[in-house]
Amino acid sequence: MNLRSISIEHFGPFRARQTLPLADLGLVLVRGRNEVSAAASSNGAGKSMIWDALAWCWFGVTTRGQRADEVACRFTTEPCEVEVEVESDTGRWLISRGRRPAMLALSEHRSPGGYALLRLDAKETQARIEALLGFGFRTFCNAVMFGQGAFDRFASADQGEQLRMLDEIRGLDLRGALKRATDWRDEWRAKADGIEGERFLAQGKLDTTQRGIKEWVASSDRFEAEKGRREKDAQANVTRAMLGLQTQERLIHHCQVEVVEAEAREAVKAKAERLAQRLQLAKVASAGAERLWRQAVLSHETAQQRLEELMAQDRCPTCRRPIKTAVATDVSAVRKAHEPDLKALHRAVLAAHAEHMKCLTAASGAAAACKASPPPDAGQSLADAKQALGSVAASIEAGKQVVKDGQAALDRVRAEAWTGAAGLADAEREAAALQARLGELTVQARKAEATVRAAEYWTEAFGDRGIRNLLLDGDAAFLNDRLAHHLGILTVSEATVTVSPTAELKKGGTKDRLTIGAEWAWGAADYAGGSAGQDRRVDLALFAALQDLAESRSARPFPLKIWDEPGDALDERGKEVFARWVEAEARARGTGFLVTHSEELAQLVQPDRTWTVVLTEDGARVETA
Repeated sequence: MNLRSISIEHFGPFRARQTLPLADLGLVLVRGRNEVSAAASSNGAGKSMIWDALAWCWFGVTTRGQRADEVACRFTTEPCEVEVEVESDTGRWLISRGRRPAMLALSEHRSPGGYALLRLDAKETQARIEALLGFGFRTFCNAVMFGQGAFDRFASADQGEQLRMLDEIRGLDLRGALKRATDWRDEWRAKADGIEGERFLAQGKLDTTQRGIKEWVASSDRFEAEKGRREKDAQANVTRAMLGLQTQERLIHHCQVEVVEAEAREAVKAKAERLAQRLQLAKVASAGAERLWRQAVLSHETAQQRLEELMAQDRCPTCRRPIKTAVATDVSAVRKAHEPDLKALHRAVLAAHAEHMKCLTAASGAAAACKASPPPDAGQSLADAKQALGSVAASIEAGKQVVKDGQAALDRVRAEAWTGAAGLADAEREAAALQARLGELTVQARKAEATVRAAEYWTEAFGDRGIRNLLLDGDAAFLNDRLAHHLGILTVSEATVTVSPTAELKKGGTKDRLTIGAEWAWGAADYAGGSAGQDRRVDLALFAALQDLAESRSARPFPLKIWDEPGDALDERGKEVFARWVEAEARARGTGFLVTHSEELAQLVQPDRTWTVVLTEDGARVETA
């Protein structure tokens, strides 16, 4: 790549358009003349603003960090614009950036029509510009321009900045890969965090659900315990009722026996009374029959006696016939007349006697039965027994009802169901669903963790401790060789600076870290302990070594170097050594700009051209010679 020219208008102290050549100028001494300040002669004239304009046109920021309208000339409202014309193996290009209004453009030179604007957005345009240049802002600040002070020195930059600048120098842009890896990592970290958050919420819900299940189970246990107790009580009530019923049934059996016994006693008593009545009647009948019989016998005996008396007489007092004849006839007649009655009476007497004997036997049996049967006062009466039987029967019916009621109550208790079963089932289903979801989330979390680890691996690989650290092994040897070359000139080989991809740990061992070690033969033993002049020489050597590295790694060598006030902190002898070195470096590069306000250093160098930046009330201008 070759820089052809730069045009500056209304930028910083510059008002009128300034167009300056940049190609094959050799060593250009840039000086300043401040014609408007009473406190300065060369400072503040705007020497560094040329390089700020170059950096701002390419990258949108100056080496001092100014952006946007901060770079526009504050003494006018005219549009601020910087244009840089470059030439590469792909053709000629015009890079334009402006403010008031904001503008960024990349145009390609097309013969014979001039420059044609590429229709790109700002982001695409910036990417094309950096691809065309072959380096970015960091490389510009560390390997193209040696700026004032220690603004962005490689040796004092942090590890990340050093590695990113080396990436640009190598032409190796890992930013896209690093961004993709970082985005991938951040995306999956966010997913992992989301999954973990969902897992946390699901676990919280599961814990709450499980506590609810425990409460449901405890409620169920309490219900079952209470139901068991009530069922036991109901069963005990049924058992007591059944025992009472059995007791009543035994009692009613006893009462039934008592009733039967009382009825038997009553029957025996009634039978005895009937037999006694029959005996009494038989006695009366027997006495009557006996009396009739006796009367018949007496009548018979009277008739017999009369007959005998008649037979004792000769003649019948009635008929006056002879007694014997009459008697014989009368006796026969009397006998015929009285014999049926006597026989009937005799039979009646015999029947009455038989009845009497029968009644007497029955009465004797009844008496014996009465004797065998307990007397009425030895047991319950039939009425009392029947009353007791009725009472016990009523008690049995009541007992049966109690048993029935108790059994119904027991059945109701047994039939009772815990009302929380549906809630427990719902909670268990929810817990099962949450468990399943937690399982899914655990699998997803493991996948996310594995992906995050993979992404972190590639983030680290493309980061400050990864592939770039490995590349330092090769770069360190090259840098150390070029440092030795430049330090051999700048310090007359009195200093040794070593670039290492590792750092020694106090506790032993090493870690991957770019380390710059400096040792002076007659001074400091490290970079941090050196004087300002020693540090300046190390910085200059690193600056040159880095540009050497950039040229060795790039197909487009840097066409220029810029040293802005490099002589600060250098003593007289150091400036002489630096002057010889900077002349050689500028002519080897094609173009080099040495910006200084030091008259001593200006007298020591032999420039090919001299530019003077003059600041007047009308703004700054560049006088070339």
